[in-house]
Parts: sequence; C-alpha cells; structure tokens
Amino acid sequence: MIKQKVLLLGIPGDLVHDHFKSKSDIDCAFKKVEQIAKSDEDFLNLYHTLTDNFTGIWPLLWRVLSLLKKKTKISEFSNFDIHLQGISSIHVLKNLQEQLNIYKEQYDNILFLIDHKAAYFLCHDVWKVFEQNGIKIIIDQSFEASYIYEFSILSAWIKETFSDRSFVNLIVSGYDIEQNEIIHTKKFISESTGINVISYDFFRFYELKNYYGIKSSPHKVDHIGYTQNLNFQEHFKNIKKYDYLFMNRRNKDHRLALLLFLEKKSLIDNGLISANFDLDNNYSHRYTVEQISQYLGLGENIYEHMDSLNNLLPMHLPGDKRSETEPGWPQHDRFINLEWFENTKFSIVAETFFHGILNALTRHFLFKFNDFEKYIVNKYNPGENWKQYDAVNELGFITEKTYKTILFAHPFIISGPPQLLKQLRNNGFETYPELFDESYDTELDPVLRMNKIGENIEYICKNGFDIDSVKEKCVYNREHFLKIEGLSTELDKLLKQLL
Repeated sequence: MIKQKVLLLGIPGDLVHDHFKSKSDIDCAFKKVEQIAKSDEDFLNLYHTLTDNFTGIWPLLWRVLSLLKKKTKISEFSNFDIHLQGISSIHVLKNLQEQLNIYKEQYDNILFLIDHKAAYFLCHDVWKVFEQNGIKIIIDQSFEASYIYEFSILSAWIKETFSDRSFVNLIVSGYDIEQNEIIHTKKFISESTGINVISYDFFRFYELKNYYGIKSSPHKVDHIGYTQNLNFQEHFKNIKKYDYLFMNRRNKDHRLALLLFLEKKSLIDNGLISANFDLDNNYSHRYTVEQISQYLGLGENIYEHMDSLNNLLPMHLPGDKRSETEPGWPQHDRFINLEWFENTKFSIVAETFFHGILNALTRHFLFKFNDFEKYIVNKYNPGENWKQYDAVNELGFITEKTYKTILFAHPFIISGPPQLLKQLRNNGFETYPELFDESYDTELDPVLRMNKIGENIEYICKNGFDIDSVKEKCVYNREHFLKIEGLSTELDKLLKQLL
C-alpha cells in the first residue's frame, strides 16, 4: 500500500513573536487586543498572557516520531508517511511561498501547526499564503488545560478576516460530555466561528513520550518515577499502611472539598496526602466558600472544618525531594516515589477540572478574572450570556493525574468531569466497579457527583477490599498504557481528523 506522504510544518512561537516585534505595521490578531483594551494595564496583562510559555504539539510530535522510528519499523508504526520540518528563520517566513513550492513537489499533503498563543502574532500575509495554497493551519490549544477564552479574540479576528475559514482547525485535548438535548461543544464552536474543532488525547501522547524518552531526557530527576520497575509482589501485598493516596499540587474547589470531607470524617490519617498550599485566615482563596459548602454535607460547619484542615496544611508526601530541597516550590507533578503506591491500596485522583472545561471557564471568569477579561468572553466567545454559555455541552479532560495512577498499577476513584471513566473504557482501559459504585461517573449534577464520590471513599476506607481481586486488572491497565502501539494509534487518529 502506498502511504500518503504528509509534512507537518511547525514554527517556534518565539520566532513568530520576533517577527511581530520587527514590524511596526504588522496586521495580525493581536491588533484586535489593542483595539478593545480599556487601559494600558489591561493590554499589558493580556500581552504577557499570550507571550508566556509558547508550547504546542509540534515539538511533542517530533519526539513521538523519533521514538517510534527507534522502536518500530517505519513501515509499521503509522498508516501515513510522516515527516516534520520547522520554519527556522524570519527570512524563510518572509519568503514562505518559495519554500512551500519546494514542499508541494515533495509531499502529498502539508499541515501547518502553530501554538494558539503564537497564532495571535502571525501576520495576515502568512495566513493568506497558506489559504491560497490550500494548506490547513492547525491551531494547537491542547497543552495542559488551556482555556477556550485564549482562542476567543483570535477566532473573532479570523472570522472578520477570512470569509472561508475551512482551512483553519483548532485542536484541543478533551472529550465530549454527552447530555440530552444539548449540542456538543465542538459543534457549537465550529458553527459559531466557522473553524473546525478537533480533540485528541494529548496526555496519553505526552506521558508515553515521557516513559519511552526518559533515558535521553534532561529531567531525569523530575521524572524519576517513570524509570522504576514495579515489584508486583510488593506492590499488591494486602497489608498496607494506608488506605489511599491523594496527590494535590494546587488548590482547587473539588480538591479542597474532598480534603474537608476527609477531615470531617476523621479519614485524614487513613491516607498519604499531598496538598502543597494553605488557606489564609479569611479563606479568601479563588473559589467561594459558599460553593464548596454545597458539597459532601459540609454546610454550616465548613469554617470549623477549614480551621482544622488549615492547621495541617501544607501537606507533603514522604520522600518528595523537591519539597525537601525547595520548600517553596510546588512538588513537581512528574516526580513519583514508588513507595507511595506500594503503601496505599487505591488512589483518589482529583483531576484538573471537575465541571468540564467550559463550565470551569465561566467559574474562573466569574470569580477570578477582571472585568476586561469578562468582557472579552461575553463579546467574543460563543453564547450571548452566561446562562447560554453554561448550557453548551462541556469538554471533559484527562491528564497525567489519571494516567500516572494507571502507570503505577493502582485502583482509582476519580474526582473529575462526568463520563471520564466511560472515556477510559472507550480507550481500552478497565475501571473498578467491583470496588466503587461508578454511577458517579454518569451524574451530571456536580453536587450529586461529588457526594457519591465521598460516599464511595468513606465506605471503602471503613470496609476495605481484597487487592488480589483487582490485581490482574491493575496490571492490564499498566501494560495497555505502555504499549508503544498506543503512540502510533493516537497519532493516526489525530492525522485522520486533520486530513
């Protein structure tokens, strides 16, 4: 079979930004930021947001392809003949058509990938060259939990600038949460902006890349957990010192709610917990106490439980080297001590989001961001008001918090968006209905879902379980995650959507 020869053309975000700074009259999406900024302070805040930490999928794909070529036969790892090339200088960017003419003779298809923040500074002339050559621009917003609002002004500029936007795609990391009579987020955004939205499992890519690429990584210490082999005899012993492992780096409302619940039920000492934060005396953290008090029967006594919990914070796991050597630095989220898993029976995973990305977005804006940023969302995001925006079907999000639990062969209960367990099963993983009442995964109401999660945790801490009953499932999940074919499968799934 003759494979389609595909070029993935990338560009460093810093190079795009340098080109922007070199031209005073450049026409790009960032000009729209200047138009709507109410003050110099507002303008500078958003400028710094958009120029901080350019990332993108292109360097990740480069590492993934390098690993696949080393560990498999090139003819076997993909249904496409994939090549990567980077735009390396402003000179090439200014003479883009000349370079594209060469590429078009060599490849059947070309995709141009750019970080969503860098895309704000990409000049109109470059967009136009890609459009005229029938080359798709792939705007990448999949790294970490990038908020949709960071795409809002960019999408407005694209909509005003190009009558036909079929050459523009947005890729995000997420899955659609199914709700009756509510349209899907991706479809909603596509219909509102004319830009196709594609989702893929970014973190499965990223964590597999970490595992297989660790020997050449400059961050061996940070990723030390990925180099350790499991001693299954020790790992699955039935007598363990603690019931659960509960790792938290940052304070979020669903994490704080569970910590308060564990304190209320006198279950703090039953587990190994990290919570690298504390609460100020007035509890003026970024989420309202009223919101948290709706969960888990915390109610009127929430301040009493907060006082008790605050006396225990911050909480660090034993042997967390980053905490010991740099006490002010949050624990690195890829540093793992295998003993944390060996000494606990199961993991409580508090994912990045509990409500889904879009619902979390509105919460962040309502409680955190200033009026200028609220104005941006109201004016440029799909939905004319908050109520309509909240009604849009959300995107769920799976991160390393879930995958590192799978990697270390631990049973888990997940405090995250609804239908996350369903998504894991769709991807070939097993969940643990023999241990937990997993009906929490289908519950769309966040309060009811959190309450079910709490009931599960309290029950299993009081009644225990036989680890042998889930041993095979834990090992299967780890082996399924580690299959090198997982990289090529995810890569092909992404390319089929893009092409």
